[in-house]
Amino acid sequence: MDLEIYINYPEEEVTTGGNIFINSIVEDSNLNDNNSKEDKDDSREISLIIHYKALNAVKVLEQYLMQQDLSDKARLDHDQALLNLQKTIKKS
Repeated sequence: MDLEIYINYPEEEVTTGGNIFINSIVEDSNLNDNNSKEDKDDSREISLIIHYKALNAVKVLEQYLMQQDLSDKARLDHDQALLNLQKTIKKS
């Protein structure tokens, strides 16, 4: 499953919980951004995320999805996508 489709799954109700999680990831990323306002270079350095943090993020998503009222098909799709993410992270 494509990550963009997974994040914006069409059969899923819109809730604020996922947005809070996504916003916290973006805020953490912004805290690690060392670019100053005087810096005219538009490129951004992306901080390296270590394996255990990536796996932790997958666990948080699993817990979040367990709390949602999803159809069986949606739950299976999400579970498979998260399993694929875990495998990809572990291979890295």
